[in-house]
Amino acid sequence: MPEDLVSFIKAVGKHWLVLLTGGVIAAIEGALEHSTGTTLPGWAYWTVALFALFAACFLAWRDEHRGRGRAESRLVPVFEFSDTHPACYQIGDNADGPHQMARIVITNAGGSTVDGVRVSLTRLRPDPPGFGATMPLPLLPQHMPLAAPEYTITLAPNESRPIDVFGVYQQSPGQFRIFHAVRWAGHAIPHDDYRADIQAVGNNVPAVTQVVRLWVDGENRPRASLLS
Repeated sequence: MPEDLVSFIKAVGKHWLVLLTGGVIAAIEGALEHSTGTTLPGWAYWTVALFALFAACFLAWRDEHRGRGRAESRLVPVFEFSDTHPACYQIGDNADGPHQMARIVITNAGGSTVDGVRVSLTRLRPDPPGFGATMPLPLLPQHMPLAAPEYTITLAPNESRPIDVFGVYQQSPGQFRIFHAVRWAGHAIPHDDYRADIQAVGNNVPAVTQVVRLWVDGENRPRASLLS
């Protein structure tokens, strides 16, 4: 309690000194003396000082209120997407043959841990012929080949996790494979310039949707690029 009182007095004193020595009050006093042609009585200065004290108390409270609001906002979990992480593009070779993988990375940019995080494809346009997948389609986190459709992950503050989106396989030229959380199952769709709505949601965290461009660049590399 004594420490809090001292901090409050210091905060008020700082604002009070600025108000008393600032040009606004001096200008008002000068204007009044000029208009009346007389020197202001002592009680007028005390009135100005008391008014400045009340204003300083308000300014000190406002600083504390805004600071607390900023601190609380930093603790609120919020999802951010990235397409520049090193894991967003990878060359590999597995049982299905040589391939290139495109991913996005989701980060918990807040100050508290989020459980039950799921990332899903909710919309794909233009509609790929023969796609036939039921939306939302849960996407597969990297290194989770045994994930079930109801999978979730946990993200600590500032923790990131790559999410598999689609791949290009040497044995399937001209096709993308959308990976989702059923033992590396994939839906093959023709190459095109797609716009995908990818949604992240967690326990007690509102869903965040990011539009992602799915395409193949001039070097035949799969790309998942965030769109504003």
